Amino acid sequence: MTRVELRTGRDLWPILCDPNQLESALLNLVINARDAMPGGGAIVIETANVALDRAYAATQRDVEPGQYVAVSVSDTGSGMSDDVLARAFEPFCRRCGPQTPSAGGA
Repeated sequence: MTRVELRTGRDLWPILCDPNQLESALLNLVINARDAMPGGGAIVIETANVALDRAYAATQRDVEPGQYVAVSVSDTGSGMSDDVLARAFEPFCRRCGPQTPSAGGA
């Protein structure tokens, strides 16, 4: 059995985002987390306010300093190999084998 836990931050700031892209990203992260735990486990979805300063933003690509709402998904799965981790942010990359519709494949 897989348990899903939602930990929402208090007094979250308003955000401007594409709700369809956010839903799609969350759905894919949760599906990948579930697939990484064939014997069950826990998936945690967290939200929190974060303030990114200039020093941090300067170390990241396409990030401006400012106030953001962070959304994170973690699980108790086996993790990713170094090879998979190196490709994790490529379009349509999936850790669990052939592409599926949820991963952007045909």
